[in-house]
Amino acid sequence: MKKQIISLLFCYLFFINKLIAQVDIASDSSFYSLESALSSKEKVSLLVLNNNGFKDVPPAILEFPNLKSLHLSHNILKTLPSWIENCKKLEILILNDNQIDSFPWVLTLMTNLKQLDLNKNQLDSLPFELNKLQKLETLSLADNQLVEVSSAFELYNLKNLILRNNKITIIPRGIIKLRKLESICVAQNDITYLPDELYMLPNLNYLSLFRNKIKNISNLVCNLSKLSYINILGNQLTNLPECLITLPTISVVNAGANNYSPETIKNLNLLNVKKINLFLEKHQNESCFH
Repeated sequence: MKKQIISLLFCYLFFINKLIAQVDIASDSSFYSLESALSSKEKVSLLVLNNNGFKDVPPAILEFPNLKSLHLSHNILKTLPSWIENCKKLEILILNDNQIDSFPWVLTLMTNLKQLDLNKNQLDSLPFELNKLQKLETLSLADNQLVEVSSAFELYNLKNLILRNNKITIIPRGIIKLRKLESICVAQNDITYLPDELYMLPNLNYLSLFRNKIKNISNLVCNLSKLSYINILGNQLTNLPECLITLPTISVVNAGANNYSPETIKNLNLLNVKKINLFLEKHQNESCFH
């Protein structure tokens, strides 16, 4: 158990550090209210305006010519103004926990974005024009109503994709286009089948399939030579590829709460020389480390 906790902590810190590294922001350029920011307009690089009850994005944001990271979480925004496109240096935009029910068209014009967070909104579709955001490295769309996300697979520089708790039933074969993808979380959806192309992503190291309806993990999973974390707890698996627990970088395999036979469990435990906790049965939620 101690080893499992250490491994999970390592994965968490690794993922968070990747997000922080996407933009270089000095501490004296970070501001947490409009009032303080307006007194140092040229210095503002990070602006955090969470929990302000905003129904609209404050126009004063245009007064910060060097703004790189804007956080507007936990407000009551329903859309974004067209003028936000003029924030030309903006690289990180955090909009989780709002009331956005349609993907804001203006976002498709913000081609310098590297990280976009729309978790916990009311989105049910993504526009094809999402593919214009070719600098995007992290896309977070957890806790929405999405059924189909194929336009996200046109983002060729994407490294982190979070789709937890939507209504997705299939991972399109087009995922093979995401050659730089390192982390994908599709926990708590309705996926029954994994395409072979998922196992061909050369840089994938984090894979969460927690609480879906998957019946089979192909032996092709052994192609994922950089995989360090996989969560497949709470699916409908009857077997697990033996090679999964011998991958060179694997440290976390959470594969409990499935339909394994006693013989399968015994055989896998005998092969488990790394002493990974394979069959954790405890009910839990997958945060996807965002």
